[in-house]
Amino acid sequence: MGNRIDAELLNKIAKDSASDLEHQIFNSWLNTLDAAQYEEVLNDFEKLVQNGTDENDVNRSLWEKIKLDVEAHEESVKIKRKKTFFWFSVAASVLLTVSSVLYLNTNKVEDISHLSLEQRLDNDISPGKNQAILELADGSKIVLDESASAKIWEESGVVVKKSKDGQLLYDFEGKSKTTSAKPVYHTISTPNGGEYQLVLPDGTKVWLNASSRLKFPTVFDGDQRDVELSGEAYFEVVSNKAKPFIVQTDREKVKVLGTEFNMSAYADEMTSRTSLLKGKVEVSAKNNSNSVEVLHPGQQSIIHGDNIQIVQFDATEAIAWKNGEFMFNRESIESVMRKIARWYDVEIIYKKPIGDDLKIWGAVSRFDNISEVLKFIERTKVVYFKVEGRKVYVMK
Repeated sequence: MGNRIDAELLNKIAKDSASDLEHQIFNSWLNTLDAAQYEEVLNDFEKLVQNGTDENDVNRSLWEKIKLDVEAHEESVKIKRKKTFFWFSVAASVLLTVSSVLYLNTNKVEDISHLSLEQRLDNDISPGKNQAILELADGSKIVLDESASAKIWEESGVVVKKSKDGQLLYDFEGKSKTTSAKPVYHTISTPNGGEYQLVLPDGTKVWLNASSRLKFPTVFDGDQRDVELSGEAYFEVVSNKAKPFIVQTDREKVKVLGTEFNMSAYADEMTSRTSLLKGKVEVSAKNNSNSVEVLHPGQQSIIHGDNIQIVQFDATEAIAWKNGEFMFNRESIESVMRKIARWYDVEIIYKKPIGDDLKIWGAVSRFDNISEVLKFIERTKVVYFKVEGRKVYVMK
């Protein structure tokens, strides 16, 4: 696509007739632009909006407001344009269908209309951090944080310790990994507001997102390497063709030999997703043995019930959490708020039903305090927030 986007695709984006895949291609391409190229695309899109004659076209006055918000926001945070909220993309994919929802109304929320942004968000909350709990086979639990000791557990030649960079390691300390030690099962879990990294006994690296749980043996002694996951994790699997690596969730089973992939299988989400970056994996629905798909790099499986759908995906978006960002791609407010709830350990309370009409695009750092993230979302002028203690109230 280069530095220019196909005019037909841009027109589809502007008229909200693009497919999900075309939206993904467009979003990925935006991330490659420098400031001058970004400005050129913004201008091209604006021309499409301003030249529209159909009565259902985008509200031009609202478009101007969005454009000003983009410029003000980018100046205030002083980040690259490709890291800003792509509001012209929001305008393209949302305003045509929800203009009645987005239209500026100064009396949206009567109980907070007299409060300034600072007053509503003055009770700030820090982002999550490295923290987890390790549960041993006997049920005892060890808190893993910055104060955890270097050597945590040892039995039958297997040693669990913390590396200098904070990873949990399962080590044989120079002994053969074919040790006759009988495997026992450990479980590592992250709370809301926590994430953690570990290296499994076979050398596989795992990054756990907030509110996630991984169960695994201290020794992989069978003909396959089985682990159980709930929540979200990124895996860098050590290749072993004779002993495939198996990840099981409540909805699916993923079989790999050596690869890199992300799995998101939260219980409070309607779907689970496996996103393949390298290698090849086999995905099967847990309750449907006939539903099996093989993924290749760039493909993502989406499981809803017993059905598997295969789509192309943006790798940057899929592992944004691992790289310290929230990245939203046409996500509903409620989906966005579930991610915020897990990472900041807050309760989300809706004053009124929000609905799924508004789709959010963009990226913001996960290491910012919650006020910065909420301010970012408030630029939609559709939802407003008030933070009280560890409760975040969402209002229209």
